[in-house]
Amino acid sequence: MITGMWENIKLVCKEHGCALILMPPAGEYKSPYYACPKYLKENRTPIEKMCGNIIDLITAEKVVENVISQKEKGLNISLKGYKSKVKKGNKIYEFEVIRHTFVDGKEILYIAI
Repeated sequence: MITGMWENIKLVCKEHGCALILMPPAGEYKSPYYACPKYLKENRTPIEKMCGNIIDLITAEKVVENVISQKEKGLNISLKGYKSKVKKGNKIYEFEVIRHTFVDGKEILYIAI
């Protein structure tokens, strides 16, 4: 993993387009995980369904490492549109770089999971 890269990565819910939030260990999740804000009841209207878009921290790191490895192959290319998958157990996480931009000289990658 490239040190300091997490500050340049934004994980986004592919269902709602909102930033995933880092959650502390809870219930069946023994380690931190990322979840759509709509996973939490307080972020939904009474009629909205819960968004089950969650990914554990270790798998999220695998996603980021996958994207970074592509970045290292072509240092001056845009990764927008890059799609891939990572597998954990029986679950496959599909993701896509939906935005690749520069803000104040910093490269920012938005990854929809």
